[in-house]
Amino acid sequence: MKKTKGMKRVIAFMLTLTLAGMVSVACGTEAAPKKETAEEQKTEQEPAEEEEQDKTFGLNEAAVFDTLKITALEMKESEGDDFIKPTEGKVFVGVKFKIENVSEEDQNISSLMLFSAYVDDTKADTELMVPSEFSEGSLDGTLASGKSMEGYFVVQAGTEWQQLQLDVQSEWLSNVKAQFVLTK
Repeated sequence: MKKTKGMKRVIAFMLTLTLAGMVSVACGTEAAPKKETAEEQKTEQEPAEEEEQDKTFGLNEAAVFDTLKITALEMKESEGDDFIKPTEGKVFVGVKFKIENVSEEDQNISSLMLFSAYVDDTKADTELMVPSEFSEGSLDGTLASGKSMEGYFVVQAGTEWQQLQLDVQSEWLSNVKAQFVLTK
């Protein structure tokens, strides 16, 4: 009888360790994105300095995750068109992104799930109805291995806005983010 109780405890302990290991793996083993600039010129830097620089990205800088490479290509403002206008006192601000699948598997991309926007430190929601000048491509869908997509992420901002911050994840439940900070 004592052997059975002891074996049950050992099995319960092993199952607990296995479950804890699986949970820690599932909760994010993804590394922080690496910065890649358009010039591809990297100079020798102190590790602390390089780490500080890698936290934010600008135009034509790519955030390279384990599965995706995300680059902000351009930013522009719009007062709308004949059919779609921003709220009074606001403009549309759109950032064109290129998203590349650098993994061996298909990746599901959802701009609503992967992007968070802040205009001058205030939360901004993505615009689903956008003027025609931002209708070039979509940042949503399944992206095959080795393929890319381009499209605009659009928000509304007051006409006097100064800074747009976009926090981008490569996976919906990941806690690893790239922060694109763009100024007017």
